[in-house]
Amino acid sequence: AITLKRNQMMLGRTEELLVEKNSARDETELRGRTDNFKKVVFKPEDGRIVKPGDYVKVKLDDIRGWTIRGKLV
Repeated sequence: AITLKRNQMMLGRTEELLVEKNSARDETELRGRTDNFKKVVFKPEDGRIVKPGDYVKVKLDDIRGWTIRGKLV
């Protein structure tokens, strides 16, 4: 319950992520971490090429279970 509440407080923020790897559940999505080590899953859109090691800005807009999800800015 505490983790969910803390994750919900992050919704609506734009965070810079270090892209780590592809998502375990969907190869078309990527997973990165915020500067406070929260995992975020997002999907590159508009033909934008993003690869592990890149820094990207993502707007956090959803939580599914323990996973924070976002969209590239």
